[in-house]
Amino acid sequence: LGDGLAEDRGPAGQQRVEIEVGLPRPLQVGERHDRRRYETGAQFLAVEAECELVLAAQVDTDPDLLEERLQEWLVPQARVEPRTGGAYELFWAPEDPENDSTIGCRITVFQPGEVLGFQWRSPRQFKPFANGADPLTHVLASFAAQHGGARIHLVHTGWRSGPEWEAAAAWQELAWRKALRALAAAVSGSRPPHHIGN
Repeated sequence: LGDGLAEDRGPAGQQRVEIEVGLPRPLQVGERHDRRRYETGAQFLAVEAECELVLAAQVDTDPDLLEERLQEWLVPQARVEPRTGGAYELFWAPEDPENDSTIGCRITVFQPGEVLGFQWRSPRQFKPFANGADPLTHVLASFAAQHGGARIHLVHTGWRSGPEWEAAAAWQELAWRKALRALAAAVSGSRPPHHIGN
């Protein structure tokens, strides 16, 4: 992947993942970004990712199944209330819910099949500074149906400037890439769903 910021695989309609760290703006097809180009003096950084999903079978998008779907491919345990203001809590280590989780996070916008926004907490290595921030970082995912699948566009904002925050944003960039790859593989049937690490 070169500098690791874009990926294209297979013919048109197959998985494509694009990720940017920097000031958020739409990505152009085929465009690549150097993560060092963001303004180090900016107050906020953003992580941006996009993925095309090719579905192996019809997927039930009932909002009431959101929690179940997340537990199929992302985390072993989730508590999600599919409504604006509802809980959005993901647990990578359920036996230690205060760490490596999004405990206490809430859904900020919910339009089924279109937009999902939620607060986010970072893993334990960034917890001392990131999880006490006010406001927390925020994720906005938009969904657009297309023939045989869907496109997901994700923007993760609220990262402050400074070496610690830049390291956290870079880590999250890799984590979102891994998550979208796992989702794309799960819904395409190319490999069984599995939980990914936080």
